[in-house]
Amino acid sequence: MAQTTLWYMTDDSKFNDLDKSLRKKVFFKDSNSYPDFKIGSLLDSSKQRKRLPIPNYGGIEVSNVISPRNAVENELFKIWKKVLNRENFGVKDSFFDLGGHSLMAVRLMSLLQTKFHIEIPISTLFTNQTIESMAQVLTNKTNNISVESLVNLLPEEKLNNNSLFIIHPGMGQVMVFNQLAQELKTKFNKDVFAFQAPGLYGEMKPFTDMQKLAKFYANKLIEKNLDSYNLAGYCVGGTLAVEVAHILEQLGKKVASVQIIDIRPPHYQGELSEGYIADYFVEQLFRSFDVLDPQKKLNVKTMSKEQLNTLDFNKVIQYLREICIQLELVDKNYQTEQMENWYRTWKGIILGMNSFSVHKINAPIFLYHAKEGDYKGNEWEQYSRQVKTIDIPGDHYSILKDSNVKVLSKYIARKLEETNECRTN
Repeated sequence: MAQTTLWYMTDDSKFNDLDKSLRKKVFFKDSNSYPDFKIGSLLDSSKQRKRLPIPNYGGIEVSNVISPRNAVENELFKIWKKVLNRENFGVKDSFFDLGGHSLMAVRLMSLLQTKFHIEIPISTLFTNQTIESMAQVLTNKTNNISVESLVNLLPEEKLNNNSLFIIHPGMGQVMVFNQLAQELKTKFNKDVFAFQAPGLYGEMKPFTDMQKLAKFYANKLIEKNLDSYNLAGYCVGGTLAVEVAHILEQLGKKVASVQIIDIRPPHYQGELSEGYIADYFVEQLFRSFDVLDPQKKLNVKTMSKEQLNTLDFNKVIQYLREICIQLELVDKNYQTEQMENWYRTWKGIILGMNSFSVHKINAPIFLYHAKEGDYKGNEWEQYSRQVKTIDIPGDHYSILKDSNVKVLSKYIARKLEETNECRTN
């Protein structure tokens, strides 16, 4: 008789008792003998699923793993499998729970766009983390998916006066906030929404005037018609958050707090050349995606600022596209137009910040300073009468990752609670 394995979610202390109990209760109708089976324990579904045998995909549910049930889900499964480098998962499993991270998210969406010939914002993955959900998005859309500036970072986020609105860094993307949103939601029940930079997907012309961009974001928040607003921003997003707070306060809106993640106030750096801006973009690619294969970084041939300054704009775009392909951030079918949209958005923010000045606000500012980062001191004290600096482990790039983001999320949640109590008293 073939042996059957019963997989059961439990912990070690209960596993032996479960084994004995089941062996007493499970038997065949026509036999008093015990069937030949063993019991397998999984201590943590998100970490231990790799121990499960790979299911036979045919639309059958095995150990809560559901295989692809139609052509779109099947194509998505192939892409998920390629990016995640694993097979034992189903259409209801979250991309991020399966080990997906920011770099994988970029690769995933690039492959989806190539396969389905449709422009898909990376933010779509936050609210459609499973194959099942993403398949529904692709099935219901025949043209490019609409791009929104204010996006949910998790499925079923609920908008309320205690929600956090966080603004993107210079690269314009919001995938960097994934771990922070997960921590704030699962540990502290805080809903997080994020602003991604307009123009990333060619849906509109990128902003080069940061005052106008801040006003654009403020208007998006006013549309939500909340009693008060909790703002935050990472890198240049922190600067924008302060200006958004100023605009809201000028319009009579209540801003409970502004939480700034590791950035100093804007300051003029002199005239910025195309070579400087393009070289800085490449630097951010290397440093932001710290999961990149170090060997791939070594094999990528880069150009100096001086060399880049000799290229015309189209050649700069081609160079950046080739860098992204070599680093496997995107696939070889990544369009030049897509690269140009991303770079123009970045360029607009960098140039805009170089000539930008922020205004003082009434709301308290909480500055989260990366202990191993480059920025020292607290120049934000001149922008609010209530400024507090909090040191967080990590550098400018790792502050939003792994154990560091756990510390960061604890402080952010605490400040949200404190400002909420002040608002209601």
